[in-house]
Formats: sequence, structure tokens, C-alpha cells
Amino acid sequence: MATILVIDDEAASRELVTKVLSPLGHKVIAVRDGEAAMWELEHLMPDLLIVDLQMPRMDGWEFIEQLRHAPERRTIPILVMTARRTFLDRHVAARLARVDAYLTKPFKLQALSDKVGQLLEKK
Repeated sequence: MATILVIDDEAASRELVTKVLSPLGHKVIAVRDGEAAMWELEHLMPDLLIVDLQMPRMDGWEFIEQLRHAPERRTIPILVMTARRTFLDRHVAARLARVDAYLTKPFKLQALSDKVGQLLEKK
């Protein structure tokens, strides 16, 4: 179905997302930070990015900003995952970083698959 690049420094989160989305037919590539994701993007044009905001080396915000400066990658949908829960965080994520959807950790597995389905339908 779709190629999905997951960027999260927590191995358990990467594994969980992979376990949820792979059985749905998606090819999931999971990396631990923004730098590794930028390397993957040199060889890959994913259909969707799932990005954690709080990571070492290159955090999710920096990764998203770099991604959105590349014209050929501006249209890749981005689903942000974060432990932050406030409305302001959702507003900032949607407006400033130009993300397409937002999930707060911990989230229900069905919520993840639903959001992914919605984003891929729009593409």
C-alpha cells in the first residue's frame, strides 16, 4: 500500500507503530532521529511521515523545518506524535510546523491506524 517513514527515538514506539501498520499492508521504515530520516529521504519518497517531536541530535521540529524547505518534499503528509497535551502544542504543531495531523502519546492503536488512513486518503 503505502511507504511510511517513522522517526522516533524510543525503540518501543517505533516497534509499536510498525506492528500496527505493517499488517495493514504498509511498508514501514523506522529510524531513531531526524538525521537518520534525512539520510533515508535521500533514497526514498515516502507517502507519509510519522514524527516524534522530542528526540536527540535533530528533534522533530528541526526535521520538519528542513523537510518543508525541500520543494519536492513539501507535500508529504506529516503525522506528529508527542507526549505534550496542551491545546497550544496542537496549535503550534499545525500552524508553525505545517503538520497534517497530531497524536498525543499514549494513544489508542485504532486512533493511529485511523489517522494514517485519513492522511493517505487525502494524498
